Amino acid sequence: MELKDFLTLVIATWGAVLSTILGLHELRKEKSRLLIVLELVAFCDQMRLIIHNTGFQPVTITGVTFELLIRENNPEMWETVRHVYLFKDNNIIDFPVTLLPGSSISSDLHNTQVYGIQDKIRVVVKDIHGKEYKEFKKYVLDEKIGLYYPYEEKK
Repeated sequence: MELKDFLTLVIATWGAVLSTILGLHELRKEKSRLLIVLELVAFCDQMRLIIHNTGFQPVTITGVTFELLIRENNPEMWETVRHVYLFKDNNIIDFPVTLLPGSSISSDLHNTQVYGIQDKIRVVVKDIHGKEYKEFKKYVLDEKIGLYYPYEEKK
């Protein structure tokens, strides 16, 4: 194989790899992504819901529901609760809300409604296309010492 043929092969391979990477990146940009965080504020017995648009497209959120575990035995039983019952009165989010890329919304939850149920709550966020986002993370915010760490579920 001559040098010319070898260089042609290297350039063609480089072009194929680069175009594949760019194509995958463009497909990823079209997908809407939300980061949903249920933040537990330590020593205040308070919870906060944070929804952050981590994608490249605007996302219009039409609603948030919470699912509370009411029976742990087989089968598990979850009860759906609308957001207006858990958000504080002065902090209710008026849906629909459009989140631009990189923007977020947050709302505090009632202390009396959610105290002690950190392990028994799930969050479901719905967008305008009917997609449900059920994956969320739980973090603890310790304002006394300035720590922010993942919440560990009790077994």
